[in-house]
Amino acid sequence: MTGDFIDAREAERIGLVNRVVSQDELMPTARALAERLANGATWAIRWTKASVNKLIRQQLNLTLDTSLAFEALSSTTEDHREAARAFMEKRSPRFAGR
Repeated sequence: MTGDFIDAREAERIGLVNRVVSQDELMPTARALAERLANGATWAIRWTKASVNKLIRQQLNLTLDTSLAFEALSSTTEDHREAARAFMEKRSPRFAGR
C-alpha cells in the first residue's frame, strides 16, 4: 500500500517469493526445480496449474471492475485535486480525507 521498494530478502520474508538465491545459484536452482516438476505427476500438475490460472483470471476480472469503479470515485475527491495541485507545485500533498 505504500509503494515502497523491497529487496529480495524482504520479499522472501513476507512470502512474496519462495526462495532467494545468489546470482551464481540462480540457473542451477531454477533447473533443479524445473526437473523436479518435469519428473512429477504430469496430469496432477497440469490440472492444478489450470485451476489456479482460471481462479486468477476470474479474480482479476472481478478486481479490475471494482478497481476501475473506485478509481473513478477517487478522481472526484478533494484529496485527488490536492494531490494534483501538490504535484504541479512540487510539494508534498496535505490529504484531508475528503
